[in-house]
Amino acid sequence: MDALLISVISACTALVASIAGPLVTLTINPLEPDHQRLYEAIDAALKRLKSNDAADAETEADIETITALAQAILNASGCA
Repeated sequence: MDALLISVISACTALVASIAGPLVTLTINPLEPDHQRLYEAIDAALKRLKSNDAADAETEADIETITALAQAILNASGCA
């Protein structure tokens, strides 16, 4: 993936995560393992993005992880 595109995605992800993060936290069921993994993935991605040490590959991997976990949760709940 192009470095500029990944940088734009990183910036957008940080913005969306800073807005959506608290909303996701409110909807996560702390007793569900998939929900716990999603929260941990979002938290790790936010920390990495805020540290300015995020490599493009790490950011892309964070996005893929969060997407896969969210899709699994939505599919399990019948929302997708």
